[in-house]
Amino acid sequence: GGDMSGRAEDPEGLASEWDGTDHFPFRHIERSRKIWVASVNGLCHAGGMDLVLHCDVAVASDRARFRVPELLRGIPDPFMAARLAEAVGVARARYLFFTAAEIGADEALAMGLVGAVVPHEDLAAHTEWVLEQISLTGPAARAAVKRDLNARLPMADVGLFHRSMMSAEMREGMAAFVEKR
Repeated sequence: GGDMSGRAEDPEGLASEWDGTDHFPFRHIERSRKIWVASVNGLCHAGGMDLVLHCDVAVASDRARFRVPELLRGIPDPFMAARLAEAVGVARARYLFFTAAEIGADEALAMGLVGAVVPHEDLAAHTEWVLEQISLTGPAARAAVKRDLNARLPMADVGLFHRSMMSAEMREGMAAFVEKR
């Protein structure tokens, strides 16, 4: 997830670009010609969920746990809002957003959040297999399919985050997170 303490480092200078949110790299994943593979071996909350939702392929260990806790902190994540409903459907997205419930890997698979769940001890080997299979496909063809699939996705309303930034609710939520209360 993002650094909610406000002390994030920015060695690449992303904060000075036109969209300085912590989530800027997620757009780069979607725009990249390369196929991005997420391999989830434990907790996958908040920004980790954003990462899974923006990667092209997601594989999870049977021990993986998923959660959307942003609303507990008063943070309306526009990237999560734009991608979660597309991945799991509106009813399930609402459930995950509004309850902040943690779900297991099998439930994440059943709702379409990840493409495969494997035994924890097989995760690395299966991820390598996925990468090998991807490498067998034609680079131009897979880039074209990725571009076509991603063109169907809705744009994230970055203003959703910016309009809430520094609201009393968001400041309190972030303080509660940092202070672990």
